[in-house]
Amino acid sequence: MLLNKLKYYIIILITLLLAFSHVKMDAQSLNTFNCTKQNYNICQLNLNEYIGRMALNAKVIGLGEATHGTKEFIEIKSDIVKQLITNQGFKFFILEASYMDCQKMNDYIRGQTIDTATIFKGIPWPWATQEFYTLLRWMRYYNANINSSNAIVFMGTDLGNNSSIKLLIRQYTDSNDNILEKKILKIYNNQLLKPSEKIKLINKLFIRDFKAAGFMDSFYKLNLKETVIFELLRGGKRYQYREDRFAKASIKMIDHFPKDKFILWAHNGHISKKSTDRKSLGNYLAQHYNKDYINLGFDFKIGCFKAVDLDSNRSSKKIFKYNLFCVDSNDLNIASTELPDSLYYKIFDLHHPISKTILPKKFNIRSVGAVYGKELAKIKPRLYFEKVFREKSFDFLLLLYSSSPPTPYYKIQGI
Repeated sequence: MLLNKLKYYIIILITLLLAFSHVKMDAQSLNTFNCTKQNYNICQLNLNEYIGRMALNAKVIGLGEATHGTKEFIEIKSDIVKQLITNQGFKFFILEASYMDCQKMNDYIRGQTIDTATIFKGIPWPWATQEFYTLLRWMRYYNANINSSNAIVFMGTDLGNNSSIKLLIRQYTDSNDNILEKKILKIYNNQLLKPSEKIKLINKLFIRDFKAAGFMDSFYKLNLKETVIFELLRGGKRYQYREDRFAKASIKMIDHFPKDKFILWAHNGHISKKSTDRKSLGNYLAQHYNKDYINLGFDFKIGCFKAVDLDSNRSSKKIFKYNLFCVDSNDLNIASTELPDSLYYKIFDLHHPISKTILPKKFNIRSVGAVYGKELAKIKPRLYFEKVFREKSFDFLLLLYSSSPPTPYYKIQGI
């Protein structure tokens, strides 16, 4: 009797050990994805499998970046975008730019003849790179070789900037039509009115004269109006207004196409589900779509990136000087503490049990937007780092070893 019980307990123990062993192996294989520079081609194949699991039940995937001026982020994200479109059924691509500025990019990837000298005109500077244009060319080729109903749609749901407005003013100046766009831009250009007065007049005008030929035209007109208001606002209200409108426009667009899947390409601070600065776009998306919204944040250990130089006095002199900035490893950010020199990059599944044993509950990643101040970084180093809440900010986190600057598109093209 005792012998039978002993055998029974031994069988149970062996079963549990085997089960634990399997879980442990499975956990290790699912928790992280490692890529070395030497095996980059193999990396791309394995990355496809990893991304496939990431995208399994997602309707919206947010792809972040620790700086707007890092070449490797563009290239790795481009690989992910191609995988999501080709193998995971994603069709809509949303860029951190305005709808009106992205229209010509959508026309380009849909096969229309577009003057490449103007393709990036009006949109924020980070997208005018050879690396991003390479992705656009791939999209154009992809669309040319599939059924038009499955073609990629390229759009922006963010607000535009002053360059966008200047282009539109030139476009509508020659128009004899008394259209809404022309009226809005005329108010914006009126030097006798205060910004607050302009905003009131534009809101009243929009309510009174708004007419649209369908959903997309309505979306375009609203994007123009909100871009103008954004440019008239100042201080903290300005940035929260942008985030709110970026989120509402994104949700409006995604909900309009309930059967389709969306890729969102923007800075970490926008796609994060929990940002320390303000209520982020990603926070709105997580609330609205719950587990259907998956995001991937980015950090890097060392290297160089490109940004608008804060020391160029851009606010007073309207000078936008793009400079190269280089940084060393810094124990303030997670890539510096967790990424070995042997790896090109590493991806963590932040919800996986093993991540909880490796990564702290709170940690920092680098956070550089379109603007960077070298002297300011010395005085206030934490200004260019973002706090991450391990299971609340991102679902996945990619740690890149070395950052390098992207290639300016117009410089290469000789334009």
